[in-house]
Amino acid sequence: VRKLLTSAGYQKNVVIIGLNKKTIKIIREIAERYRNEFSVAAVFTTATDTTDYTSAIGALANHEHQRITIVSGVKNLAKFIRRHRVGLLIVSQDALFNKDTVNGMTLSLSSSLEIMGLPSFYEYTQGKIPLETINQVWFLENITKSSDDLYKMLKRLVDLAGSMVGLAFFAVIFIPIALLIKLDTAG
Repeated sequence: VRKLLTSAGYQKNVVIIGLNKKTIKIIREIAERYRNEFSVAAVFTTATDTTDYTSAIGALANHEHQRITIVSGVKNLAKFIRRHRVGLLIVSQDALFNKDTVNGMTLSLSSSLEIMGLPSFYEYTQGKIPLETINQVWFLENITKSSDDLYKMLKRLVDLAGSMVGLAFFAVIFIPIALLIKLDTAG
């Protein structure tokens, strides 16, 4: 699906919440390796960001093919997402502790918006897990995730088996009835 979307020229607009070394690294990675798939529209800073904005802007300006807006605060996040048709919201872990950020994300919810934590996006693009994110909560999330996948697979198998049994049962009943109707009807 990923290759199909990128070959069709579909590019998902991305907004990143939180400005730090990790988000700058992800922006560079998107610009270098995933520019056909993602386009970073803006970075919204939060009160918990400690990164020097001038160095961050300089690092982002090195990618001339991408214009990235840096917005201070998440007050207008919902408007920006609607106006720029943002499809993916990437949230740094530090930003999750900010009440305004959580409120802004809640107001931004729509059926077409996908929200992903920075570690999950890193894992999605890199196929690696950032070591600093591995903790007890990560293990619990991934243990439940794999059991959910197993449940969904088993449920699908039971659904398919049940539909096959039902199809065979009703075929045995309805085929002779259809033949009798055909033989009995004169037209």
